[in-house]
Formats: sequence, C-alpha cells, structure tokens
Amino acid sequence: MRRSISALLSATVLLFLGFRSSVAQNFTNGDLRLTNPENKEGRLEIYYNGTWGTICDDGWQLRDATVACRQLGYPVAIRKSTRAEFGRGTGEIWLSDVECTGEEERLEECGHSGWGVHRCRHSEDAGIVCNETLADISVRLVGGNGSDFEGRVEVSFGGEWGTICDDRWSVNDARVICRMLGYNATLSAPPRGAFGEGNGTIWLDDVDCNGDEVHIKDCHHGGWGEHNCGHSEDAGVVCAAATPEIELRLVGGSTNNEGRLEMRYNGEWGTICDDDWSNRNAKVACRQLGYKYAERSSRDF
Repeated sequence: MRRSISALLSATVLLFLGFRSSVAQNFTNGDLRLTNPENKEGRLEIYYNGTWGTICDDGWQLRDATVACRQLGYPVAIRKSTRAEFGRGTGEIWLSDVECTGEEERLEECGHSGWGVHRCRHSEDAGIVCNETLADISVRLVGGNGSDFEGRVEVSFGGEWGTICDDRWSVNDARVICRMLGYNATLSAPPRGAFGEGNGTIWLDDVDCNGDEVHIKDCHHGGWGEHNCGHSEDAGVVCAAATPEIELRLVGGSTNNEGRLEMRYNGEWGTICDDDWSNRNAKVACRQLGYKYAERSSRDF
C-alpha cells in the first residue's frame, strides 16, 4: 500500500513538473507583459532566458512605447512612463538604451545595449500607457483667413478636440498635418498662436516628425496631454492644394549656359542667396535647366 501511494505521489510530482514546463514553454524570448493590463498601462516587463525582467528608462522614448503597445495588441501609445511610475520591479533588468525606429513589430528588434547590459536600478523601470483605438484621432484647421487650407492645428483624441504646442514645431510636422487633410504641399508652419488661441486640452508638445509619416501619431512627441505650454503657443499650418510651380533661369551671363540663377515662385522672379551654395547645388540646377553637368558654381554674376 505504501509503495502504491509513493508511486502515485511520484507520478503526481512528475505530472506537475511537466505542467510547469509546458506553461513556461508558452513564452518566448522577447514576449512582453504589463503589470496593470486591465487599464492598458503599467510597468513593462520582458521575457528572456526563462525569466521575466524589467526595462531601464535610459533613452526610453514614445517610439519605443509605441512598438511595445503594438506588440501587446494596442495600435497606439498614449505616453511613455519613466522612473518606476508604476512601481519598482525585482530581479533582472533585461534591456537598457532601447532605440526603436517605430516600424519594428517586436521590441526586441529595436536597438539596445544587449540583454542584461545596463547601468540602472529598478527605480528607473520603464512603463507604457496604451490606447485601444486609433480611429478617434483626427485633425482639423481652425481660424484661417477665410480659407480651408490654413489655420490653427487641432487634434481630436478620445472624442475631445485640443491643440498642439509650437515647441520644436517645424515644416516637417506641418507636412504630416497637411497630408492627413488631403493637401499635397505645405507652405509654412506658423507658431505662437498665429491663427488665434485655442481652448481646452493641449494634446501634443515637442512634436518631431521627419516629414514622411502618414499620421501625426507616428511622429515623436512628449505624450498625449503632456506639455509645458499655454495656448499662446498653439501651432498652425499653411497647406497648398498642389506644389507651387517653380521655374529657373540664367541671367547676366555671356552665354546661354551661365549666369545668375533666378527662380520663379508663385508668379514672381527672385534670386538665391549664396550661403552654403556649392557645386552639388549647381548640378541640380543645371539638370533642371536641361544641362547634363555643372562646370562650377559662381558668385560672379
């Protein structure tokens, strides 16, 4: 009887160990989890070599949080979290100096210092706040001078309209807004409430687009609702329905293939300043004028 009980206990232990082993095999290196998944936020933890660990916030940016949210099944990151906002983890700190482009499918595909290589403590554990939907993020222009193609940029996030702060605001950022609104050209990015001050939430600050993004959510920024601005800093854009026609001509040369370079923009001829003017620029101008080569650039005409 004792032998039967012993054998049964041994079989149970083996079965339990086998169950634990099969559960562990459900995770693969690079899998992610949140400490508060019910609210789509929390300290971010990553699985590696059979153990869950944390991620150091050194270099942690919204692009990194966006990749992590997408890997977890959420289309957008509302903001990044640093300094163990969601509590300190324990055990391994698996990643540090994470640097994503925003296009990666998994966080482990991003640049980082190496698994387990860091100079951090758990007081620097990184976190994320994700959002379930992307469809409710849209843009509009308000306060233009009687036209639809210019105005203060307003963003609807979660059904609430708000503005964008002009910190770091540039033509590259304006290009993305104009593209979202269906315009294929951008003329300028007026700052400092040029189209009047908005009200309500300032949704975005420190926007930094490269100009090729399809949607403003793809650009780097400080996080949704995170800012240090007033509405006197509301950003604006001036779009154009089509790229303005630009012509070149040569004036003042002794032959047709040389001279002062002039440009026609919006119906008016003007000159080009020679600051940083180089042979590379001259080659582009010569090609546009129908010549194969540029012999040299000049300041003599």
